[in-house]
Amino acid sequence: MNKLDEMISGLPEAAKEYINGKKLDEVECVIADLPGIARGKAVPATKFSRQKSFHLPDSIFFQTITGGWGEAAGEEGFVERDMILKPDISTASAAPWTGDWTLQVIHDAFDRKEEPIPFAPRNVLKRVVELYHAKGWDPIVAPEMEFYLVDKQLQKNGHPQMPIIPGTNRRYEDVQLLNLNEMDDFESFFALVEKSAHSLGIPAETAIKECAPGQFEINLLHHEDALLMADQAFLMKRLIKNCARQFNMNATFMAKPFSDQAGNGMHCLLYTSPSPR
Repeated sequence: MNKLDEMISGLPEAAKEYINGKKLDEVECVIADLPGIARGKAVPATKFSRQKSFHLPDSIFFQTITGGWGEAAGEEGFVERDMILKPDISTASAAPWTGDWTLQVIHDAFDRKEEPIPFAPRNVLKRVVELYHAKGWDPIVAPEMEFYLVDKQLQKNGHPQMPIIPGTNRRYEDVQLLNLNEMDDFESFFALVEKSAHSLGIPAETAIKECAPGQFEINLLHHEDALLMADQAFLMKRLIKNCARQFNMNATFMAKPFSDQAGNGMHCLLYTSPSPR
């Protein structure tokens, strides 16, 4: 068995199902920055299967939500140190929005001394979960992800506007909380989200119409593995954005995209249970 076949044999079931009978072309080495944007690099699948780690500069954590740079220089000035990225193959999942057969794999970040980068979001969460375990608890987490669908085309004043309903020439303006008719208007979008979530192995449980025009919510099934739920929420956010682009829309999770409308929340239902550890 060659390295690539060996790697594929160890993939999660949803990832293996996605590429079954296909030629795996590429793997995206993914890491979340501080605002939750997916950063990383794409490598040929054969190269990924041969390497145990990859490198990226730690400056990705200095970027702002708009792609600018924060005040990150220390006493030695602005230094871009290489991080060592190690793949967590249990996070391997489909990237169905790409033009070929591609998987995405979330990586953990370490410094050159093999110590976890303390401010990498995944490493921060691991420390928090350890505090729960020290109390004998398991956090049970259920993310509720609110977002707006907006037109790719901005208004003349530079502000976002409501999207065109898929398959029509009508711009979306209705606003009724939990209105199923408004969900039906975007049925093709949500069908793609559901299909894509299945290919990623993400249990997207329900979708509802929220309080404002173009605002919706998708809930993920609760789980006692907080890191798994964070990974799924991160990947689901990327999935929703890519699905929206296929309908000439953008999806935004920002807290307050419209000053006169309801804001987006990232509710995270949290329970604790005695840990079996």
